[in-house]
Amino acid sequence: MNAGVSYETTTEALKRLDRDVLAHNPDWVFIALGTFDAQKLNVATNRTLVSLSDTWENLNLMQEILTEEVENDVVWVTPPPVITELLDQNPLYDFTIENVDISQVQELVSGKKGYVVDPRAVRMGNQGPQAWNYLSDGLHPSLSGHIETVKAILKTLVKNEA
Repeated sequence: MNAGVSYETTTEALKRLDRDVLAHNPDWVFIALGTFDAQKLNVATNRTLVSLSDTWENLNLMQEILTEEVENDVVWVTPPPVITELLDQNPLYDFTIENVDISQVQELVSGKKGYVVDPRAVRMGNQGPQAWNYLSDGLHPSLSGHIETVKAILKTLVKNEA
């Protein structure tokens, strides 16, 4: 089952953890959060929507809860970088996301206990995000971007089980 919600922050996901995840008694939980913690609203560009310390606390609390409630270790998927130039061109978005902020969240996720998928966030391109792995907004993965994420998940699970 997929309990993910688009554009959600770690704070919002934490509020739903019991009702939308734990209520289903999952054997495995995959967490792919953090991108929208790093967003900066166009009306307040001097800070991220969720502070890095709050992101850290939210992720730690999720890990504590899930360690007690779920049989298997959590699978943490680092947030991919964005193509800021494309994101900023989209008139529908009232925010921007900078890769310097995403990289700080990636570092937090990379330090989690369990399976950490793509800790250096290179699945979307070794030399930075490659356009073919994204939709035209520079934010959402394209089919090839999703394939790269699935490949990274499978490599992580296989490597850690060997």
